[in-house]
Amino acid sequence: MKRLIPLLAFLVVLSSALLYWRTQNLAKESDISPGMLDSTAPVPDPGTSLPPPAPSAGIPPVPSPSGVSPNFVNYLQTEAKSLNNPSLNTGAAEKGIAEQAAAMGENEIRYARDLALGPQNPANQRILATFLLGATGAKGRSALRDLILMNHSSDRAAPDSLDEMKNTQQKAMSMMAIDSLAEQALKDPSAKAELQRLAGEVKDETLKKHIQQKLRGLPQS
Repeated sequence: MKRLIPLLAFLVVLSSALLYWRTQNLAKESDISPGMLDSTAPVPDPGTSLPPPAPSAGIPPVPSPSGVSPNFVNYLQTEAKSLNNPSLNTGAAEKGIAEQAAAMGENEIRYARDLALGPQNPANQRILATFLLGATGAKGRSALRDLILMNHSSDRAAPDSLDEMKNTQQKAMSMMAIDSLAEQALKDPSAKAELQRLAGEVKDETLKKHIQQKLRGLPQS
């Protein structure tokens, strides 16, 4: 697994974007979701009754973790806090991701997908959830499709605006899902076929080019 180094770079970019957004006051305080500013804000604990977050641009909020392993929820909350630590032990992190992915059932996959899809959710948890889905192999492939095909803001957003920042974040999540699928495709022909189908379905030109680049880098059968 060679994805944790790009992950750290992404976190630096994301943190810089959030800091710039806050200092430039690009949105009213009432429009700022705490989860977007605090990368360590926790998702609800199992059994906790909290009002659901407001829906955003057709993207569903994270569902109640009913039926989701409490250990899985706790792992997401605690491990996500360490992702932007310069002294992160990548070997241990990769081992933990592989172990968690192997234990994920249908409920955990759905929970991770919805967590990754929601722009109102903690950034580090969204990133970790995406890596976990990529490590699940074929059983999480449908969730990766959802991440790749999720809605994105208009590319015509004003430079340095909130909409541009959101669009950049969403595309970064989609690209991470594409990278995971391409890594699966190195060993699984069905993953390559899925990537080829997505190349024809994705409407965003940046993502389409990224998929095509990944396909060119795969062994030709």
